[in-house]
Amino acid sequence: MSFVSGHGWALLAGWYVFSSIVSGMPAPTAVSSATYLWAYHSLHVLAGNVGLLLGKERA
Repeated sequence: MSFVSGHGWALLAGWYVFSSIVSGMPAPTAVSSATYLWAYHSLHVLAGNVGLLLGKERA
């Protein structure tokens, strides 16, 4: 039995929580630090938020 098949629901729940937290991050502003910009974009890439990458953020 692999780890994924044995812990599928826990992994799915963890991914949902992670994705929700990342989606709740406030958008960077003109005064945001370079570190926040990097973290914002990197976490959205990890969360798979393709709309952000294509420049189609929700208002």
